[in-house]
Amino acid sequence: MLKRPVKLTLTREQMFTLVGYRPLTIQKIGLGASADGKLVGITHESHSQTAVYEEFTENAVNVSRFLYASPNANTRYKVVPLNVGVPAPMRGPGEATGSFALESALDELSYKLGIDPISDVQFRVFPGDLLPVALYMSLMSERTPQESR
Repeated sequence: MLKRPVKLTLTREQMFTLVGYRPLTIQKIGLGASADGKLVGITHESHSQTAVYEEFTENAVNVSRFLYASPNANTRYKVVPLNVGVPAPMRGPGEATGSFALESALDELSYKLGIDPISDVQFRVFPGDLLPVALYMSLMSERTPQESR
């Protein structure tokens, strides 16, 4: 025992092989909506890698179950064990990866429907009594940088 702090310096290559990483995900999203942008169905599948000796799950599909009101939501998450190091959370939980995929798909859907993905409140509604995203974003944009911390 040294009984004092030590400094560990890693090379760039070691940063990605020794201390965890966000696992690769392959995601497939299907959306159904009426002509006015009301969601009628969401399907979100994700395949992710993990180590053969320890399982790590990213939870990339969870966000599709609760973020938007849809009478039909189907999610599936498969973990593929590979001969790699164990992945780890990186700069946020796995919902970040799933949110990016879901929001990208919603943007594409809104483009095809000819609606604005930000301001159309009908398209962006949380289930229950929570605020629609457009209203939330407008409230956040009115806050000063100090207030948003």
